[in-house]
Amino acid sequence: MTFADVVFVAYAVLLQGLMLANFGVRLWRPELERRYGPALYAFGMTGVVVAVALTGAGGAWFHSLGPLLYAAWSGWGYWVDVRKRVQWRTNPRSLVFLAYVGLFMAWQFAFWIPLWTISMAAWIAYAVMYACSTGLNLASHRRRPAAPAGEE
Repeated sequence: MTFADVVFVAYAVLLQGLMLANFGVRLWRPELERRYGPALYAFGMTGVVVAVALTGAGGAWFHSLGPLLYAAWSGWGYWVDVRKRVQWRTNPRSLVFLAYVGLFMAWQFAFWIPLWTISMAAWIAYAVMYACSTGLNLASHRRRPAAPAGEE
């Protein structure tokens, strides 16, 4: 494995770990996700730094694609969720939804696909983490019945 491969694998696993933590917190402690969730978007700026570093280290084009797509997704997420506070999850707006989910899926797969040729162990670990984070994400969006007044 080259230095760029090692950084790419470590960054991919780190991001998937952050997704797992975020979606788990959203499901089991939503008040914490509301408080600290925007930090996940802020962390996206590291994608630009990692992409530039990997390019400078002689990495292949795909080494920079995932980090740049993560930065784009986090920038879009920050804009619509934090800055503009668009309620697109409960009141779907097709363009916001398509851009958000499209960028989210793009960065996920821009990391996962190259892992196949870099490290099968990392590819499998990422796949398991992705499946778990997707399950937690879907479960966190499941509508729960409202608690009776005074029982929150």
